[in-house]
Amino acid sequence: MKQIKKILESRKIRPSLHRLMVLEYIIRRHNHPTPEDIYNDLLTTIPAISRATVYNTLHLLQENGLVFSITIPGEETRYDYKGDSHAHFYCIHCGALRDIDYKCSCLKKRKIGHNLITEVQVCFRGICENCQKRTK
Repeated sequence: MKQIKKILESRKIRPSLHRLMVLEYIIRRHNHPTPEDIYNDLLTTIPAISRATVYNTLHLLQENGLVFSITIPGEETRYDYKGDSHAHFYCIHCGALRDIDYKCSCLKKRKIGHNLITEVQVCFRGICENCQKRTK
């Protein structure tokens, strides 16, 4: 939790319990949670947390460059920690969203021409290995 506090303070964000818990949740789990996932799971630990608090915290973290949202058409927005650059794979059968090791110079670019790049998202869509095995 000490490391999470330092991350928030480095962005001049007051490290309230709710902010610490939401950011820790996203960092520790690599399942790209929805706001509803975060709310339901943290409710067992922090009964006083509200949906509005979760949404407001996610907005604050995103605004300060700590997390980013992943929008998949027809799905609820999911969140990921802005750690190292990586791509995602979305399974069109089961809805799993996974980090994938994909080396591409585009993930590290910060400028194209005179345009400043603030975020790069690469998301592949297809059928995951588990769903392929199930359909055989």
